[in-house]
Amino acid sequence: MGCKNQSLFEAYINFVKLGYECSAQAKAACACQDLTPKQIAYLRVIHAHQQMTFSELADYGEISKPTVTELIGRLSEYGCVYKERSSRDKRVCFIRLTEKGEQIAGAEEAAQMRLVERIESALTEEEIDQLIYLLRKLS
Repeated sequence: MGCKNQSLFEAYINFVKLGYECSAQAKAACACQDLTPKQIAYLRVIHAHQQMTFSELADYGEISKPTVTELIGRLSEYGCVYKERSSRDKRVCFIRLTEKGEQIAGAEEAAQMRLVERIESALTEEEIDQLIYLLRKLS
């Protein structure tokens, strides 16, 4: 790996570590050490939408419906989500957050906001604008 590639790789790893620190803070705040960062991210998605169907979550996460079923089963075991049948169409099942799921999603959001504040305090206005530009360019 070239010098520039190595530096980019190390910078990326450090940035990812900051994200994992956010998840670790959220997990510690909610006493939910068994949840993975990806599971917490899906709790945030459900929280943002208030309720989602299995199909909507599969489409949003670009994952298969069996994967969503497994994910929701695991999150249900942890007491973070529950399923609720639609009153209009009994074939439709909504995924909703429990109080514990809401708490975890809120703690994760707060931890990520602390990360944003950390970035803001470490960078100049110009650097922040440049970072925003570069991150948007990647997506």
